[in-house]
Amino acid sequence: MRHSVRITTIVSATSGVHATGLTPILPIRNVYAYPKNAFIDNIAASPRSPRTLLTLLAGIWRSWDIQTISTQPGSLTVRTVKFTAAQQDNNPTVKQLATVTNSIMLNGIAVDPIKPGLLMLADSSVGAVWCIDLASGAVKIVLSDPPVLASTGTVTGDY
Repeated sequence: MRHSVRITTIVSATSGVHATGLTPILPIRNVYAYPKNAFIDNIAASPRSPRTLLTLLAGIWRSWDIQTISTQPGSLTVRTVKFTAAQQDNNPTVKQLATVTNSIMLNGIAVDPIKPGLLMLADSSVGAVWCIDLASGAVKIVLSDPPVLASTGTVTGDY
């Protein structure tokens, strides 16, 4: 059985749906299939940047302790999905923007409202906020504070 995540649902959700019956405003179509075992979470969109998707590890639907979760180093990535009117075949350009190599669990994403070329990523497991420059892909920690570390024994997920 092939396990792939399709951005179809995510793209249609960002396009908007009617509250009654969840009828899509735009036609739903598959625009890209991520590799086997990829898990897509969080979207940030800015008028000045392409739609940005954050990929996380697979298997988070089970209960886990935020202090003991671990990921394979170098496995958390940020990818951009760029849609342009010039693409006659309606296929977006998907590319990897950055790998956040020292992160453990990226659990929040937002475009900086002051500088839309910067993407902020929360990582509660290390008590930090990462910043990615959308133009260069450079990654750095912009906030690190022990009080924002996850508490020992904090359980998230289906419990």
